[in-house]
Amino acid sequence: MSAEAPKVVIESAPFDYRFPHTNQAKNCWANFNMAVRCRMDNGVDHPTCLPFKKTYRSLCPDAWVKKWEEQLAAGTYPVAFTKTAAGH
Repeated sequence: MSAEAPKVVIESAPFDYRFPHTNQAKNCWANFNMAVRCRMDNGVDHPTCLPFKKTYRSLCPDAWVKKWEEQLAAGTYPVAFTKTAAGH
C-alpha cells in the first residue's frame, strides 16, 4: 500500500481593512511585528501567533524576513519590543 502525500493548502493573506491599497509593505511590516510581539508574550509555537506568521510569510519577501530576523538576533532591529503584562 502506498502512503498518500500530505495535502498542501495554499492560502493568501486575508483582507485587512487597515491596509486597503495595493502596496502591502506596511501590512507585511505590521504583521511581522505583531508576530514577534506574540512570540515574546506567548511563546514561539503558540496558536494565536500563527495568523500573524502566515500573513507576513505570504506578504513579505523572504529577503526582508531574513534581514529582520538577523537584526532581531543581533539586537539592531529598529523596533524595541518589551513583554506585555499579559505575557507573564
